[in-house]
Amino acid sequence: MKAGSLLDTISPLTLKTNPMNIKAYSILSLSLLLSCSCYAQTSSGRYARIVTIGPHQGKSAEFTAGYKRHIQWHRDNKDPWTWFGWTIVLGPRLGYFMDGTFGHDQAELDHPIKPAEDAADNNTNVAPYADFLSHGIYERVDGLSKGPVLPDTSPYLIVNSYQVNLGAETKFEQAIARFNDARLTTYRLKTGGTEASYVLFRAGSKFSDAAVVADLQIEPGVVASATSELFRYQAAMSHAP
Repeated sequence: MKAGSLLDTISPLTLKTNPMNIKAYSILSLSLLLSCSCYAQTSSGRYARIVTIGPHQGKSAEFTAGYKRHIQWHRDNKDPWTWFGWTIVLGPRLGYFMDGTFGHDQAELDHPIKPAEDAADNNTNVAPYADFLSHGIYERVDGLSKGPVLPDTSPYLIVNSYQVNLGAETKFEQAIARFNDARLTTYRLKTGGTEASYVLFRAGSKFSDAAVVADLQIEPGVVASATSELFRYQAAMSHAP
């Protein structure tokens, strides 16, 4: 959906707002859109594209209005892909925006709707007011997930991102498998950032759910860095066909 981007700290998306980095990610993102036909989205697919966007200072209102116009382009063009949008309300990326499309099989990733027109509309309505900070492809790890697949339209999403030390992935995944949470969806970064990066999604019905979220118990030496954030779902900045 985006003309270029993805996550700043995605291990949690962590990318500096260096203009050269942003330019490089924009070029990479545009290259992912060079395909013309579109497939219907299937919830059974394991793959996701996730983008992180940082509004320019003092331009949050303009960004929001522009992004809503861009989402309307997807609606008007009957995009078969679902796009979720969230504002980050707790965490180091406070005020950033994240969007993502989930539930795709591998072949679908080659077939976004009208990629050239999408990129042009995005450049008109979004790019003047924000920087695209990260863009990555993630794979859902069903063996490390519980309950209905996330994300969904829950009011909040509790997001824990982990950068795991290379070679310690098995121990980390064993810790997730032991995690006692009734609803959890785990994604692993495939391309677009640092290797051995994981993101855990848990739904929240209210802001205060962030205060009582269970902690993941991991032995020392497994995780290089970890980030916890709270996302607020933005229905007006999301698209469901």
